Amino acid sequence: MVFLALKNTPLAFLTSYSYERLNNLHQIAGCTVFLLMAMHGLTYTLYFNSRNMLRILREKEQVAGIVAAFAVLSSFVSAMFLRRFYYETFYAIHVLSFVTAIVAIGFHRPEIPEHIYIVTSLTAGMFLTDRLFRLGRLLAYGLNNEATVYPLPNGGTRIVLTKKPPRAVPGKHCFLWLPRIRRLETHPFTIIATQPLEFVVKEYNGFTRDLHAYAAAHPGARLRAAVEGPYGTFPDPMRYDKIILIAGGSGASYTFGLAVNMLERMTAESAKNIVFIWTTKTHGVLPSLSLP
Repeated sequence: MVFLALKNTPLAFLTSYSYERLNNLHQIAGCTVFLLMAMHGLTYTLYFNSRNMLRILREKEQVAGIVAAFAVLSSFVSAMFLRRFYYETFYAIHVLSFVTAIVAIGFHRPEIPEHIYIVTSLTAGMFLTDRLFRLGRLLAYGLNNEATVYPLPNGGTRIVLTKKPPRAVPGKHCFLWLPRIRRLETHPFTIIATQPLEFVVKEYNGFTRDLHAYAAAHPGARLRAAVEGPYGTFPDPMRYDKIILIAGGSGASYTFGLAVNMLERMTAESAKNIVFIWTTKTHGVLPSLSLP
């Protein structure tokens, strides 16, 4: 489950899929863990009850197991009901629940011959290694880096950075850190252009709402910033003579990035034809995104 959740998973190199393409497998693994945990707890409780041995559940090892079970339950419930509507709350609960569960599982079966320490240490090691790697890249790409923010119509915000990470190309995405807006959060946004590195963000709630409000109050403001990435994979459309891109609303940020990626790679003699179809609810959205 953890291996499939890593942002820098080796599977990305083995399968040519970025972490977000593997997230469905992570969710399946997580649901499987929850079901197995529920079966494990239920059957043991029924067994102890049938033998009048429920007092065992008060032992510290069993209490640790109960804590782990509730941590897995919180992670599952947050993923099922909060992820889509309150992502920042879901993410905080998800990570804290995972850390609690791993530690509690280690205390639940502390016997060294059972090898539980090996499993929990390996799991925690993968998680921490990925986090440290991401933190290192964030610090490296944050040195002398600034973001200039501009408000756009209908809740859009344009972000232009002074530095870009290696291998950044339009269509991929990076995690952006703006401590002035959210000190302890990074958020993924699709790269629109790389000369300079540029994002266009649609206002929804949480971070994006606060970002747009700040840009509207301080247009052209320069903020301390850092990026981590890039991530993402997409098919190479350069093999085809005609490419049709279709997007709706803010989904155009990805297709604009893909179109720019192709235009940067095309020569003056190229005969490729690109058709871009973009549907929006209002005409005011049209200036929010435009090809550089």
